[in-house]
Amino acid sequence: MLLTLGMIGTVAGFIYMLSSSFSEMDPQNAITMQGVLAKMGAGMSTALYTTAAGLVCSLLLKLQVFNFTHHLDYLSTTLEKNEASQDIL
Repeated sequence: MLLTLGMIGTVAGFIYMLSSSFSEMDPQNAITMQGVLAKMGAGMSTALYTTAAGLVCSLLLKLQVFNFTHHLDYLSTTLEKNEASQDIL
C-alpha cells in the first residue's frame, strides 16, 4: 500500500509539472522560460520525494514484518520444545 501511495504521489507530481508549466510558456521570452523551468523542477521534485518516501516507508514496514515473523517462529519453536520436554517427563 505504501508503494502505491508513493506512485500516486509521483503521478500527481508529474501532472502538476506538466499542467502548470506549458500554459505560460513563451519560447521567445527568457524570463517566462525560467518560470516554466522552476515550476517543472517543483513538480519533478514532488514526484521524486513521494516516490522516495513510499520506498523508504515500505522498506521500514517490511523490516518490521520480517522481525515480527522471525520472533513468532522463535516463540513457536521454543513452545514446541518446552511441550516436548514436558511430555517426556
